[in-house]
Amino acid sequence: FPEKTDSYQNYAKQLTDYATSQQLLREIDYWIEREQAIVEPLPKDAETLTNLLQDTAAIDIRLTKQETERLLTAVNKPYTTDTNDILLAALGLALHKWTGNDRFKISLEGHGREAHLEDIDISRTVGWFTSIYPVLLDTSLPESTDDHERFGYHIKRTKDMLRRIPYKGVGYGVLKYISGMWEPADSQCPDISFNYLGQFDEEIKSSGFRVSPVKAGHEISPDWERPHLIDISGAVSSECLVMHFVYNRLQYKKETVQALADHVQFFLKTIIKHCTEKETHERSATDFTDEDLTLEELSDIMGAVNKL
Repeated sequence: FPEKTDSYQNYAKQLTDYATSQQLLREIDYWIEREQAIVEPLPKDAETLTNLLQDTAAIDIRLTKQETERLLTAVNKPYTTDTNDILLAALGLALHKWTGNDRFKISLEGHGREAHLEDIDISRTVGWFTSIYPVLLDTSLPESTDDHERFGYHIKRTKDMLRRIPYKGVGYGVLKYISGMWEPADSQCPDISFNYLGQFDEEIKSSGFRVSPVKAGHEISPDWERPHLIDISGAVSSECLVMHFVYNRLQYKKETVQALADHVQFFLKTIIKHCTEKETHERSATDFTDEDLTLEELSDIMGAVNKL
């Protein structure tokens, strides 16, 4: 085996020190803005007093092998994106179609092993490092945007939003739970959580393991109070992307969540078609160094350059 990496205990100690660092303090305004952002709540079919795990049901959607292969490769070339950018772009459009609203607050989940701590290696450390943090999806469009430009604009804005998250969100939990920057009552918990788990096929092939057909059973208590209304996760398995929608069957009818899932699938397929047919490459604001540069300002600059 390779040499062991730093212990979870050492990681926890450095994380506590990180809570008072200047590097993290520079993120405060960014996270306060997102923590305090208020958006329209998701519509529900019924109100309930609880949101327990034991009351959940699930719906899946699946892309074909060909669609999945394009999603992982050709789709990312026109706008220099990754799979997570595309999935969230499709989710934003689906939520807009489903609710009629333009802004959505979502809990995004990541592996949490980003290089935000100096002189520490946790690449092979056993432990739960997951980071969960709020993001704001904005699906509004400038008045001048036509249908042909709609998907490109939304993909680039989603990409820029994700690229500007400091250290992929690891600082949010430190500020909330270690620094105590705000109380839960001071903010609006997102109604939706989203997690793209990656490509299980590649990991399994390289490890010598295979997925067991035996269900593992409950990982946590069925009486656990879920923080979100709808939990969405996705992964590539058996060469196909599968999206999993978990909801409270006392709050939502199956047809309601199925409609949302169908919208996500529709916009995913539409974006795949749009990107694979696009012959030119377009830059977005985060392809440049100015953190305050907007897509509209970039468009004006590029237009002026083209006239020279």
